[in-house]
Amino acid sequence: MGYVISFFWIWGILFLAINHNLGQLTNIITTATANCASFVLKLLFLTAFFSGMIKIAEEIGLTRLLSKLLSPILAKIFKTKNQKTLQKISVNISANMLGIGNAATPSGLAAMEELDKEVKSDGYPTPDMCRFILFNTCSVQLIPTTVIGLRAMAGSRSPSAVVIPVLITGFLGLLCALSLCKLVLSYQKRRTSL
Repeated sequence: MGYVISFFWIWGILFLAINHNLGQLTNIITTATANCASFVLKLLFLTAFFSGMIKIAEEIGLTRLLSKLLSPILAKIFKTKNQKTLQKISVNISANMLGIGNAATPSGLAAMEELDKEVKSDGYPTPDMCRFILFNTCSVQLIPTTVIGLRAMAGSRSPSAVVIPVLITGFLGLLCALSLCKLVLSYQKRRTSL
């Protein structure tokens, strides 16, 4: 990746030199740095605000409630019979749905360790591990805090207008990913049985 960035830097400087605008380089760098610093600070404050709101939701039991609602559905998707593992998976997914990615990480790591203990997979992911990774990668979010924050910083009149499209896209992406996972796993199963 460093080579790609270096290429663009060198290419940009050469382009400015060829067009006799090398003096603009300093202006571009200082403007970009100021814009970047401003953007990062705004995003930091928005993240802190949403993290606080989510922490309040977590304290009043919203994460536990969502986890209880998700448990029966997840029990059908994941083949594990270990309730402790299902509970950790459920907490992780519900935290991700509420936009608390930072709070979801410890439960996600614990759930993956539990899934690994069940099978002793020798370094290879089990089907449940694959499904769990897909859930985390697709990250269906009820409250897409980062996108709302970015839209608010960009001056959007309705920053939260993306909630429904993000939700639909997340669910469709998860459905496609789980379907593809099932297809690959069934192909793999047939291939090993031959």
